[in-house]
Formats: sequence, structure tokens, C-alpha cells
Amino acid sequence: MEFPSPYTKLPIHHLAAVFRHTSASYKFYWFLSILNDIESNNREAIPVNDLLIRMVAMSWFPINFYKLSFGKNDSLANIIKSILEEEQVELNLKSTEKEVYQIITKAFQQDNKAIKKEIKTLSYNVPYRFLTPFFSSQLSGVKSDYQRHQMIVAEANQQYTHSQTPPIYNFEKRGKEEFITIHSHWLDYFKTHLSLIKDFCYWNLLKFLQKRNANVPNIANKLFPPPKRTPLTKARKFWDLAYTESPELSNCIFSKQSLLENPFEVDHFIPWSFVTHDQLWNLIPITPSINSSKSNQLPNLDTYFAMYAHQHFSAFQIAFHQEKKNWLEDYSLLFNQETKSIAYMQESQFAKILLEHISPLHQIAANAGFSNWIYRK
Repeated sequence: MEFPSPYTKLPIHHLAAVFRHTSASYKFYWFLSILNDIESNNREAIPVNDLLIRMVAMSWFPINFYKLSFGKNDSLANIIKSILEEEQVELNLKSTEKEVYQIITKAFQQDNKAIKKEIKTLSYNVPYRFLTPFFSSQLSGVKSDYQRHQMIVAEANQQYTHSQTPPIYNFEKRGKEEFITIHSHWLDYFKTHLSLIKDFCYWNLLKFLQKRNANVPNIANKLFPPPKRTPLTKARKFWDLAYTESPELSNCIFSKQSLLENPFEVDHFIPWSFVTHDQLWNLIPITPSINSSKSNQLPNLDTYFAMYAHQHFSAFQIAFHQEKKNWLEDYSLLFNQETKSIAYMQESQFAKILLEHISPLHQIAANAGFSNWIYRK
């Protein structure tokens, strides 16, 4: 994190120390909110409430969509849960980060006391504790949080104008609103190296979340809103072939409706928001209405696994014997065997291996908060 002149006088080592011994996610999202505001608005004075709202908006997808655990010491998940339960706030699973920010900002402006109370809890510590490495010697021996916060405000405001190695920001109050003001040297530094500094922050956030989600796949991809999804063309061709060759496979595993007579969509058996991939062994055809009903939930394994495994075994056999072996690479990766070896398996062996891979994923997703789902007419 060290750069040559003109930033040699900036205490970069204090910034590098900000994320040491971190027990909650607040510092990561606080800093990312500052960087995003600089990138979007290019302003030195930033309302604290704006940054707090950005923190919630940025953590919206990791918590609400991907259901990552932030740990017992972190209240962001509880804040998001409370906001979702607030009747006056129209947020749902598919709300974007921008929509979350706009809706919560509107609630603030309209004096929604429930939302304000939840968001304000984030302001009690993080704006001050973020600067702790800049004043470690002054804070030595001071145990009271109130005294530490008061000392940080005083030191930040004094060194902001009188020190050659200033802190990142100081604190201001304009009327009833609290602001932080980014020092001009730091502001220039952040703008010049914005991409690198963001990567530094996300790298530390990733390490933080990996410790709390040890068995969850693809955590790095779950720090951001989901990318634009590509059409599942190969999967549709796979199932179209299976239904053409063996019409008895065409019944939806959930509703038992014939998909030869009804339009179907390709869906992820284990939700995409958990696995974050489109591998063929996890894709099943279902009706649009059931796809909407199932949404981000986990199909009950006891109820649906046998039919799911049977359909995949049968469809695999059809594709293999129709010389569509290039469609079947996902199964080879999962089973760690060549497609020919898989094709000679008995259905019971195929299902056993598939269950050995699906069951742990299903259990980890359930532990993370993905709810159990059974089709109801």
C-alpha cells in the first residue's frame, strides 16, 4: 500500500492497519462507502447518514440474496431483517443496491423512526474506531468507548489542519447533521489509486467472510450484485433432446405436470444464489409458475431427490448415446470420471454419487438460511 511521492508524508501504514483484529464487517463497508461516494460525488464533506445507508445497500446482496454469515458480533444482518419487516419500506429479494439506497434515503427524509433507529446504531462506533490506528499512542490506556470517541474526534479535528501526517477525515456538525470531511491530500490519494484501494478493501473483506463461511462456495463472487445471467441454451437443448427421445421424462419433478404440453423454464435445483454457477447437473426444467414459487428456496431432498436423480440419469444416457458428449463435461467434473465411465453406471450408483455431492451443498445452504420448499397446489 506504499506509493512514491507526492504521498510519502501520508501515514499509509495506519490505513493498512485499519482492518487488523476486525470482528465485524462495519469498517469494510464504511471505507467502501467512503470510496464509492468519492467516486460518485467527488466531494470532501460527506453526510454520515449517507455513508451509513450506503453500508446497508452494499451489504444487501451478500446478506439478503447470497445469505452469507457476517458472524455473531455483526448487526448488519439484523438491521436488514428489521428494514425488510418495516411495512412502509418496499424492498424485496430482487431489489438492487441502488434501489435499496434510494428507498432507505427516502425513509430517512420522511422521518421513518424505525428505519432511522436501525441505521443510527451503525454510527455509534465505526466512524471513530476506523481512525483508531491513527491515534493509537494517544488512546493507550483509555478503556471507555465514550472517552475514546471524544479523544478521536478532538485529535482528528486538531491534526486535520495542523499535522503534516493528517488523518483521513475529521468530524463536523452542520445544524443537526453530522459530516466527515476527507482531507484534501487523502482525497487526491484515493482518487488517484481508487481501484487498487478498493481491491485492498475487498481482499480484506473476503478474508473476513471466508472465516465465517468456511464451506460456502464462491464467496468472492458474492460480495457484489449478481452479474447479468446468460441464457441457459445448452441446458434447454439437453432437456429438449431428453423429452423428444423419452417423453415419459417430461413430467415436472415438483408438480408432475407434463412439460411437453406446457412451456418450461430451466431452473437451479440448489439455488443459483448459493452455487453461483450454471452446471448442467444442477439444472432442471419446471413450469414458469413453479419457478416463481420456488424462487430462492431449497427443494426438500426427501421429497424430490429420487425424481431429480432419475431424470438426470436418464437424460445423461440419452445425450451420451446421441453423441452429445460435449454437453456432459459438467458431470465429469462433478463425478471426477470420464463420461464413458458414468454412462456405464447403474442408476443406483449414479444417484448415490450425485447425492454425495448434492446433500452437503443442500445442508450448508440450509444452515446459511435458505428455506426448505415443497410445492403446494
